Amino acid sequence: MSGADETYRHWLELRLGQSFVDELMSPDQAVAWHELCRTLHVGPRPVADDAAEPELDEESLSLETCLVGPDGKNISPLWAIGSTRAGGCTVVQDLLLGLCGPAGGPARTRLGDALPVPLVVCGRTVRGPLGMLGMDVRWDSCESVAEALQRWWSLVEHDVRRGFEPGFVAAGLQARRERPLLLICGLDELPPATRAAVGGWAAELCAAGAPVLLTTRSADVPELEALRAAGSLRRVYLQTLARPAIGRFVERWVRLPGDFEPALVERVRAAIDASPALLALARRPVTLAMLTVLLARTDVAPDSLEGLQRQLLAVLDPQRPAHRLLMARIVADRDSPIPAAERAEWLAPLVVAAGLHDHPALGDALGRDPALAEAGEAVLRAAAQSWASGGCPIAAVRAEMPARLAAVEGAVDDVDDAMARLLVFGRRAGWWRPEHAFVLHRGLPGRERLFDTLPGAIRPRPLFVALAELQEMWGTFALPLLRAAPLGYLLAEGGAACPVTTAALFAETPPPEVRAVRDLFQRALLLELALVSLAADDEVLQREVLEVVLARDQDLDAALDRALLAELGETRPPGPRSAGHLSPRLLHIDAALELASRLTPDGAPELARDLELARARAATEPEHGPRLQRLAAFVVVILLYAIDRRLVPARVEIRRNDVQALLAALTRPEAVSAAFPEERRGQIAVDWQWVARQSWAPQRVAEILLLHMPDAVSLAPEQVLPRCHAWLRRFLGDNEPAVVLSRARSGR
Repeated sequence: MSGADETYRHWLELRLGQSFVDELMSPDQAVAWHELCRTLHVGPRPVADDAAEPELDEESLSLETCLVGPDGKNISPLWAIGSTRAGGCTVVQDLLLGLCGPAGGPARTRLGDALPVPLVVCGRTVRGPLGMLGMDVRWDSCESVAEALQRWWSLVEHDVRRGFEPGFVAAGLQARRERPLLLICGLDELPPATRAAVGGWAAELCAAGAPVLLTTRSADVPELEALRAAGSLRRVYLQTLARPAIGRFVERWVRLPGDFEPALVERVRAAIDASPALLALARRPVTLAMLTVLLARTDVAPDSLEGLQRQLLAVLDPQRPAHRLLMARIVADRDSPIPAAERAEWLAPLVVAAGLHDHPALGDALGRDPALAEAGEAVLRAAAQSWASGGCPIAAVRAEMPARLAAVEGAVDDVDDAMARLLVFGRRAGWWRPEHAFVLHRGLPGRERLFDTLPGAIRPRPLFVALAELQEMWGTFALPLLRAAPLGYLLAEGGAACPVTTAALFAETPPPEVRAVRDLFQRALLLELALVSLAADDEVLQREVLEVVLARDQDLDAALDRALLAELGETRPPGPRSAGHLSPRLLHIDAALELASRLTPDGAPELARDLELARARAATEPEHGPRLQRLAAFVVVILLYAIDRRLVPARVEIRRNDVQALLAALTRPEAVSAAFPEERRGQIAVDWQWVARQSWAPQRVAEILLLHMPDAVSLAPEQVLPRCHAWLRRFLGDNEPAVVLSRARSGR
């Protein structure tokens, strides 16, 4: 088994473990829940909830056994149907976790060590259930399975290198002779565009007889039924729970601590034994858990699903996180017997709770039922209109609540913070629409409510961050939001401050006013490119570059993603900063390798080899040792060079008189502000005065260049990368500080 194989499985196991944590359960309860769902089997026919006990064992098999098919050797396309509340998502989760477990484990042995690739889990693409990469991946842009897998492995490689194993390479996994087991689970829960694309993949996979597991909530899925009728897809049904499994779960569950009061074992057993209807409800894992929750708060339980859900909504406390999350799941149960219009009445109190208590996970839960979207959009529109008019968004939503529902208690400390929470909640629910942008624009506050401007830094407040994350909603109307961002914020973050600023600054045809901002940004990038080119083999300047980056607090992850946009087709939002630590910068060696290899026709193989050697040796260096600091500064230089070289229009060199002209143009605030509309010039001048006071200001970079540069500095990779390599060779060959080369060297 290759090291890359085990690394990938371990990485996926961690991602799955992070994303499958359920706020409804304590860790001990989650263990009991998964053990219950592991008793579920699949069979060739659906079994009614009130079926006799013997029928549950007839021809039923574990999902793993069924996957390998009649010959018990080769995994063939399988379609598993598991109705709502039947535990199907947990069964899939356990299958994935088993395949990510240690070599020789039961699941890996039974399935021939199949490599799992979960393209869709529980009706959500990988971004949702895995939290993978934080990337906003549009799978419906992939026309073929090959394209989807290429994107999957590109993103996996990027993510594993960033935070798990810097040297990870996915090429060997892509080229494996054994085909991976693809999981497309929840096809009938996908939005139309994505469902059409994924349905095409299913047809392609089944035609090839590829290992693939497809799951749906119902059998009414025409695209899969056609494949089954053609003989290229087997179909099985998830069976219900047997009575012994129900008893074991109740016995254990009610004794475990959690966010719900424990029920008496005798009360739950008596209720189930006394009513065939309640036993039928208990045959599904989700409704069994609901019964235990309800019977902890009441003496009796209704004998219908509708009655059970109604009574839970009546007795649960929206002030408690787990209670309101369970309420949200009931409200968004698209197969609930409670009419959608009646369930929609509960949206307002849950939106109030999300805004008061900062509970964005309610958006994930409520967004699962498309039938609630129209009502949810209306609630958010009322909140936005109130906020835009200077009112309280929470008060506006409270006014939408039916009188018969209990009020959600809590005071609003800051209306902007409350609106920010609703923006995040609504984005996760998928309820914000482009037409909402006009309302939000009207209420866009002054920057003193969007940013905290400190002497050495500008920090966005939650409201600006939340507004900026609605990138797709803004579309061509992003200019007011971009105007709200101080110039210092945009320059300090390298243009990757947020999706809106990134899209505006790197758009092919930006609005005229954005061109003035982009021109400033391009000048700053050109000066930075010149500095890192000059610092290629100069440790004094390498330390200067590192100090500039740390003072600016630039997020190199986001800058790198922007530079790799063409390769990946997607970008990630800014990740956590590591400005206070040097060693995490070494994680960027792979990124430096990846970018540098694209700058010259031969890919700079010797530089790549020695960077790999430097990383291996760095693992043995003390955390704050001088050699580690030197290497970190060098890696930042080569990384910034590779990034800036891609973002700045191609130039062969920069001369002293070019730098002098840039310095003269950037020194006077009135000259900078003259490029902007007249009504903005006063604010732009103030912004630029703040920039001029920073240690990373473009003006200071120009002054450093003029102090050290010869008549011309080459910016060409053919000149810069060999000098980088020369410095690295000296670093690897000498434990003493490298001798700084003469800056009078020609071609610099």
